[in-house]
Amino acid sequence: MFQSINRSTLALSAVLGLACLALVAGVYNLSDRAIGNLIRSNASTAAETLTKQLIVNLPNIEDIMMGRPPTAADLDYLEMLGKTGAIHHFELFSKDGENLLDSKTLRNPAVEQKNLGEHHPEVMKVVPTGKMFVNIEEEMEDGRKVLLAETYVPVFKNGQLIGIASVFVDQTELSRRLFSQLGTTAALITLLAGLGFALPAIGFYIRSKQKTQADASVTFLANNDALTCLPNRTSFYRHLIAGLTRSAGNNHLAMVHFIDLDHFKEMNDRHGHDFGDDVLRIAAERITGALREGDVAARFGGDEFVVAQFGFDDPDQIASATKRLVGAFKEPMQIFGREEMVTASIGTAVGAAHPSAADELISNADTAVYVVKSRGRNGHCFFEDKFDSQKKRRQKVEALLKKAVIDRSFELYYQPLVNLRHGRVKGFEALLRMRDEEGNFVSPLDFIPIAEETGLIDTIGNWVLHNACTTAVRWPNALQVSVNLSAAQFRRQSVVSATRVALQMSGLEPSRLQLEITESLLLKDGDIVMKQLQELKQLGVSIVMDDFGTGYSALAYMLKFPFDRIKIDRSFVTELDEGNAEAHTVVHTIITLGHTLKMNVTAEGVETEAQAEALRRMQCDDAQGYLFGKPMPEQDIPALIMREFADQAMPAEIPEELEQARAS
Repeated sequence: MFQSINRSTLALSAVLGLACLALVAGVYNLSDRAIGNLIRSNASTAAETLTKQLIVNLPNIEDIMMGRPPTAADLDYLEMLGKTGAIHHFELFSKDGENLLDSKTLRNPAVEQKNLGEHHPEVMKVVPTGKMFVNIEEEMEDGRKVLLAETYVPVFKNGQLIGIASVFVDQTELSRRLFSQLGTTAALITLLAGLGFALPAIGFYIRSKQKTQADASVTFLANNDALTCLPNRTSFYRHLIAGLTRSAGNNHLAMVHFIDLDHFKEMNDRHGHDFGDDVLRIAAERITGALREGDVAARFGGDEFVVAQFGFDDPDQIASATKRLVGAFKEPMQIFGREEMVTASIGTAVGAAHPSAADELISNADTAVYVVKSRGRNGHCFFEDKFDSQKKRRQKVEALLKKAVIDRSFELYYQPLVNLRHGRVKGFEALLRMRDEEGNFVSPLDFIPIAEETGLIDTIGNWVLHNACTTAVRWPNALQVSVNLSAAQFRRQSVVSATRVALQMSGLEPSRLQLEITESLLLKDGDIVMKQLQELKQLGVSIVMDDFGTGYSALAYMLKFPFDRIKIDRSFVTELDEGNAEAHTVVHTIITLGHTLKMNVTAEGVETEAQAEALRRMQCDDAQGYLFGKPMPEQDIPALIMREFADQAMPAEIPEELEQARAS
């Protein structure tokens, strides 16, 4: 009897156990499906929100969807979107499935991209109908499993499908939390039924919370700079209007400061973008640390910051507030364990606190920055009415410069370099020229600094090197060509590669190319310049120190680096025929020093025979100036060469230009 009862009990226990297991398995299976649907729904909601934001804010999305490359503005926005943390990564496809952009390789178009039709053919069947397609995949990333919900969303413009956005939302943490809860509750059989009802509510709560976080992230991105967390341009304007409105009617003054970090692009290129990002973050912290309560600072983009301050009724208050802001850039920054001195150009505009003054304050502060830059950067000035004409002139020159780069309408003129002893031409210095709309030349002193500020100097410098070498290769082998190099080219470390390419493409012997640098360049960026000069010497070109005598420490660099030639600045040469004994002493000393160091010496700006004779007596090697020839276009050179080489043996193969000159 007891055995019968035990058997019945065991059987009942087994049935109940199996029933419990079946119940647990069933609930687990249902919950697993519910979690999967929850993840899909959450991913769809987040992807749809982010895609709408992408369509509204991406400047040239229609062009990108048509297959055109993204602009710099597009790439900056997409990088900022990726940094918000709302998504894992995203991809953009054309309506035919061609991969146009992948946030993992935004700035590397050479990476081979997948075609959506081959990778996910089912997507191409569903998405063009206007529906979203969600796929859950588990991948390995950095040694851990990552659950990604890839959501493909159709992108419509004016009712027409223009492309597909694929947004990958990381669901790993959400899935882990839900399955952890599920495992615990599955062990507690008594709570399974309650969990079946509670799970959708929990899922709805989590989904709503994540959607709220995603919406908050998108809203923050729309109003703030992702890197520094400062207000962006649009948000700053609202703050400025609000501050001016509050102060209106109190006879108070307001200030707007424009802050532009000096040589930031070169610094970014030299040390890397992570280094540059740290510079911007520290600059933002220093700026906000110099403000008072109620002031507002913003990042306008790149290395530009803007500050608005309100409630001034005393000149001393204005001076004190400005001094604190300028002082934010007086100490070096500690970045990645090294000190970096980051200076800034700051322009300030002061005006009556009234909402209508907002645009004028911003414009005037911007104008004041241009003035600081024209004075050599690393400084501050208040706006004055006379600055307007300077700004307009600069904007006009900048427009001419950009047009000349696009049209390649620059010109090279060549000024002869003459041997003083024999009076023969030794070579030519290539001088860059640019014309305005009326065909008149614009002074290089006006457009070269702007080219350096805007980053166009690399393109222009490469063009000059290439054309000068291509022209010189057609001259007799005895003639050299000189090219002036910009300080910005050295800071951007583009000189060596540009020179190597110019020599290779033109076929010019390296020994016939002279590269001229200014003495002031050595004083400002000595270590960076010296390294590149050594590499240029290894190419076989000659290095010339231009404008010698205008600096204060060049002698030290002359001992460190074997210059091939030094050029005496024209300011000393001008004084030679004025009976200036001090000028004679200085020039003679420079010539003697150069010869002692086995360097050729050239005098610039020679315009009179008296100057030339004085230089001959002092045994100066070469001279350059209007006495021997003004800068001339390329087509005038062959005739001059023919005259100079008339009594000398010409090369076996006479270039076509010289043959034409001889015939004429």
